[in-house]
Amino acid sequence: VAPLVTHLARSSLLRHEEGDVRLLVITCISEITRITTPSFPYDDTIMEEVYEFMIGSFQKLWDITNPHFDKRVKVLKNMAK
Repeated sequence: VAPLVTHLARSSLLRHEEGDVRLLVITCISEITRITTPSFPYDDTIMEEVYEFMIGSFQKLWDITNPHFDKRVKVLKNMAK
């Protein structure tokens, strides 16, 4: 699992110009993080970067009509667990 998260965090997908792609990557990483909690199989540097993008995904959380609202809520719930 660690190589997958490391690759996703360091790949251009997390910095993709399309917000939808970034959100899907963050959703995947948040699920992996939820499953592997409390022992994260990746280092703090990667987690810091991932959390910055996770928090950034909440920018449009206020817009309940957004087609990706459910994904943003899922990321938020995974972070809260």
